[in-house]
Amino acid sequence: MLLVDRILTVDIARDYICAAVQCSENDLLYDSELNGIMTSAAVEIMAQSIGLLSGYSDLQKGHSLASMGKLLSIKQYQVYTNVIPVNTPLRAEARGIMNAPPIGVYECQLKAGEQLLAEAELTVLRED
Repeated sequence: MLLVDRILTVDIARDYICAAVQCSENDLLYDSELNGIMTSAAVEIMAQSIGLLSGYSDLQKGHSLASMGKLLSIKQYQVYTNVIPVNTPLRAEARGIMNAPPIGVYECQLKAGEQLLAEAELTVLRED
């Protein structure tokens, strides 16, 4: 299930990524009663952005790609909307705040324009 569409900005030196997301009625997580996607999907969108950052960084550094990543913890998860809107350009941002391979901690946000929809601190495990 791929929710992130493309990378908008990446800065390996700052361990930062901004990725584009646009959910639609055709997405697996679309809920017709909500006319959108449940806010819990924000965590998956953020985690996929971290995966993109990791893969991009590996390619730039000439390393082999990780075989898998796992979400270890979700801290300080806040949502500021009742639903993730469809057919609206969204941005998922992730910034590494601690990197001790194979574990990394990232501050993440999901935004629609300048409106913050959700934010969390995700701890992930990289498996090579």
